[in-house]
Amino acid sequence: MYLATENEMPKDIIKRMTTQMKTFLWDGKRPLMNWTDTAEPRKKGGLDIPDIDARVEAIQIMWLKKYLAPPQERPVWAFVTDQIVFKFAQKAPAVKERNKINWILQSWDVTKTKEGKVPNYIKTMLKVGRKYNVRYDVISASKTQRRKMPIWHHIGVLDNYSWNKTLAICLRSTHKIKTAGDLEDFIEKGSRHWYCKKLAQKIMEKIPIRLHPSKKEIDDNLDFTPRRIRREREGDNELQNIIDPNTIDDRSPEKAIRIFGSYKRYKDKKTRHETKLQMTPVNRTRLVSPDIMIIYCTTTEPEVINNRLWHSAGIRIITANTDETKTHKIDLKHLRESADLLILIEALKLKGNIIIKSNRTDLITDIKQNIKKWEKDDFLQKDNSETWRELAYYIRKHKGQIII
Repeated sequence: MYLATENEMPKDIIKRMTTQMKTFLWDGKRPLMNWTDTAEPRKKGGLDIPDIDARVEAIQIMWLKKYLAPPQERPVWAFVTDQIVFKFAQKAPAVKERNKINWILQSWDVTKTKEGKVPNYIKTMLKVGRKYNVRYDVISASKTQRRKMPIWHHIGVLDNYSWNKTLAICLRSTHKIKTAGDLEDFIEKGSRHWYCKKLAQKIMEKIPIRLHPSKKEIDDNLDFTPRRIRREREGDNELQNIIDPNTIDDRSPEKAIRIFGSYKRYKDKKTRHETKLQMTPVNRTRLVSPDIMIIYCTTTEPEVINNRLWHSAGIRIITANTDETKTHKIDLKHLRESADLLILIEALKLKGNIIIKSNRTDLITDIKQNIKKWEKDDFLQKDNSETWRELAYYIRKHKGQIII
């Protein structure tokens, strides 16, 4: 596997090895079942046969993870690889030497022409990254993170021909501008080079609002303060069940790099125009009504109706003036957990401060303790991942305090 990683195992070799495994398993006779099903894990009815191609790619992804890590966590070879990648940057539009800062945080790419002989071990690593849609992506970037983004060949700017103008060279060389924060400071401080300032303002206008360095985070008085977070960690009974809806990512931009996206990103030339971030943003507004609703979410054991399996799911809503019950029939396609998640989503669609109670204590524990961690991994290891994503979205969107 090490040699395969270093030298890139040819596809015909992988095919021949797979053919040999099939021949050995079926003794040279006609296969009795599809090879994809045969190779599945034992718990899914397969024989747990290793996928050679997938293992080679997994090793490449681990190399890519080290290469794209923050500067203080990168190995020495990653900085050497940077210089090789910079050397084979695309020809059109041209990328000036001082503009080459970070392959993943900028819109330029390595050349894919025959003249650009990028070493195999680097080419394969970047190819796997494109295949599985490695990208910078956050729900909501903090002002600090947005200011740290490289301004040259900014991932959110469509016009890539602004970077090579004479005035842009002056901004880089004379005014030492590298990041979006540097450009913002230059505009605010002013300069006797008014023509440089004019170009700086034009570049700043091209940055989309989600990545704009001057945009302020939304303050709706729902996110926890540092003091409140500290009290929760210390086990304050009054606060330990309240969900903190804060989604602002204030880490370095390199920490916000993700892989296995659902659609292709800016490193694919055919979809370079897609500059919006993948993770769904939300805009909460200030809460108007201070009333608190107590919501009981319950699901019954499944029952068969018209040859289909269904759950009865109920929401009981108690306020100062009302006590009403809403019942939903939920078609069970996967696990019972999906029914419980769907009924929680229905509860979160209600407006106001809410207290949610459920007969699934394990699910409540997951929401309080694990949902943010799983969301950072895009719920890759979870069943019903789409439903979990929807639940996380409504928790962020809810206009009020959630106690669960």
